[in-house]
Amino acid sequence: MISPHRIFKALDPGNEQTESWYFYLSILGREGAVFEPQGALFSLYASGRKMKTIRLSDRSTRALMQPGEDIDETAPGKDGEEPLRELFYYRLGFREPVALEVDRVVCEFERGRPGGGHHEWRLDVPVSRYTPKTRLMFPFRGQGIVTAGAVNNGGHSNRSGQFAVDAIGLTKMYAPQISAEEKNESYAGWRRDIIAPADGLVIASRNDVPNQPAPGSNDPASFTMPDGSRAETGNYVLVNHGHSECSVLMHMDTGSVRVKKGDRVRQGQTIGQLGNSGDSFAPHLHYQLQSGPDLFDADGLPLEFANLNGVRMIKGAWFDAR
Repeated sequence: MISPHRIFKALDPGNEQTESWYFYLSILGREGAVFEPQGALFSLYASGRKMKTIRLSDRSTRALMQPGEDIDETAPGKDGEEPLRELFYYRLGFREPVALEVDRVVCEFERGRPGGGHHEWRLDVPVSRYTPKTRLMFPFRGQGIVTAGAVNNGGHSNRSGQFAVDAIGLTKMYAPQISAEEKNESYAGWRRDIIAPADGLVIASRNDVPNQPAPGSNDPASFTMPDGSRAETGNYVLVNHGHSECSVLMHMDTGSVRVKKGDRVRQGQTIGQLGNSGDSFAPHLHYQLQSGPDLFDADGLPLEFANLNGVRMIKGAWFDAR
């Protein structure tokens, strides 16, 4: 089983003309099942032609194994059997020249089994590029800087947020703070209007999560709600644009969210204000484009903003959104 379910490539930062893609590969089985890989082989294909092969020794294959955690709810047991569990998983990443045009990775594992002997386990993983169907504008106006980028930029790696962007607001002179005090109000972007990146239907929103008390004080207690749930996203808005594309805007100021489920929004409409709520390090906006309305179980989608004049949203990139 792979996550995300659809694997997209992204152009890497720099001038090397390489592209990367990342995914998790889960090994499922019943409780007590044995998985003892003796080696692994990854074959990269382009238009049906094998372009490259990467072979891992048994030691390397085992070193990359991470212990599984979750029950796979999509594969329940039959006739009283236990459901399948994630026995192990691998986090796999590939960086290759754009010119190779890789469109498929075949993953093969030689694995042991009880009683000796071995056999091959094979998974065919399609890889593609993605161009957003929705014309997006950056969700706040004015100067800003990207503080965290996509997975291939050392940034977000979770399924729905692989191509997410974190950004803080700056003054007109590109300063991040308006005073030296360590408080939310010192940040130049604090309570800046957050706008809808495109037309759409609000699928979900939240408005009751407290802000972190100060920049740098990421306290889980601040986003642990009275019922015991954890609101890592803080105050957020999720907008469905159609074409299987949804925007999620997170960490807004407490009480600032102006829209609710069922509302229709227009591109550029104010929907909240930049805050420091949820699992947040400082006043900032987290934005991601994803393939469906589920916050965590949709696939992240590569994104671009029409009003940034070609600025690539990589860590450290300065921009002026008009």
